[in-house]
Amino acid sequence: MKVMCRFALALTIDTPVNEREIGRAAMSPSRTDITVTATSYDVVATIEPRAPLPARHALSSRARRGILLLFLTLAAVATVQRGVLTHTHATFPVFRQSFVHLRAGQDLYAAYPGEQGLEDRDRFKYSPTAAMFFAPFALLPFIAGLFLWTALNAIALYFAVDRLIPGKNGTLALLIVFPALIAAVQSTSSNALIAALMVASFVTLESARHVRSSTAIVAGALMKLFPAAAVPFVLLQPKPWRAFAKLALVFAALIALPLLVTTPAQLVAQYKSWAAILLGDAGDLVFARSIMVVVRHWTGLATPNWMFQGAATLILVTPIAFRRSQWGDPAFRKSLLASLLIYVVIFNHQAENSSYIIAAVGLAVWYLNSDRSVIRTLLLVLCLVGLEAIPYTIVWFWLQFDLLDGARLAGWLASKIPESAAPAGELNEA
Repeated sequence: MKVMCRFALALTIDTPVNEREIGRAAMSPSRTDITVTATSYDVVATIEPRAPLPARHALSSRARRGILLLFLTLAAVATVQRGVLTHTHATFPVFRQSFVHLRAGQDLYAAYPGEQGLEDRDRFKYSPTAAMFFAPFALLPFIAGLFLWTALNAIALYFAVDRLIPGKNGTLALLIVFPALIAAVQSTSSNALIAALMVASFVTLESARHVRSSTAIVAGALMKLFPAAAVPFVLLQPKPWRAFAKLALVFAALIALPLLVTTPAQLVAQYKSWAAILLGDAGDLVFARSIMVVVRHWTGLATPNWMFQGAATLILVTPIAFRRSQWGDPAFRKSLLASLLIYVVIFNHQAENSSYIIAAVGLAVWYLNSDRSVIRTLLLVLCLVGLEAIPYTIVWFWLQFDLLDGARLAGWLASKIPESAAPAGELNEA
């Protein structure tokens, strides 16, 4: 009997063992290969060291470590910029003070100009649960909390992209998203973390880790609502109702999380205030960067946001509805993720420059998982140099065209044209 197994020690074994021991050895992971030959109960094991990793793998590993260091350096620079050189940027103070207000029983969504900034927009707009998430950053000194926050955003995105796109393409993906990461981390926003949570929800769903994926979806949605758009990926699971049940349980647990520091009556009041501020926040930001703002600026039309968003949502879900046979295809699901990551930014009426880190991850997936061409590379460059809404929208429609298998549909329609035109031609000849 021959058994291929793994063994941790570099030595030669010549010892009698029983067959159960051989079976256990065969299941043991390690870095060396063993060929075990057994006749009755006599076993001879010869260990052959595994060949060293190819140079290209070592180079890729060094590149990844260099990029991780670059991400952390960016977090440190942003900390110095926003916590030492200037003290007027309000985003992180708003996040930090939210836990203080929650614990004190104060309205999370009121204006606190002495603590969070002088402008009316300098208010907390996430859920009460999100205020609980900011507890570690509120309990630390300001500079330490700020560095922890910026580093969390950078590191979370790094490992999310690393898990989503392994190998050499993953290294390229990290470089593609880095320009957008600069704006996200420099603004001390949560957008890089939101992107990481959306990717994490997809990766964990792919490996059927439903509790982890549900936690990522719900945690992201309780900070910014649009990560809830990842819920359709649950439908693509072999047993979606089981995954939905776990999603509901995680949602209930996280909604109740603030009860650790506040009373039920206060929590209900906080959720009412949150709903009110969301309903009053339906307009565009002054510095909004969505495609709706661009179209209205160019055309002069006063088309409401909901019309753009409704049409885009129908286009987004059409491949899911009409190509059910592709639900089991990993490439189809990954392309759908790329489309979703871009969709939640370009059709978000409150999208800003720092929001495009989310779309940048979708851009990287689209570019690296498709055939390279001049036009694709040109669109990639246009997205990266700051034009944002227009090239990203073109990429999004391209993704939707591919998800609908538009090339095959166009070919089918073209094949029908001669058939319908032939009788008319024959009639004219007659």
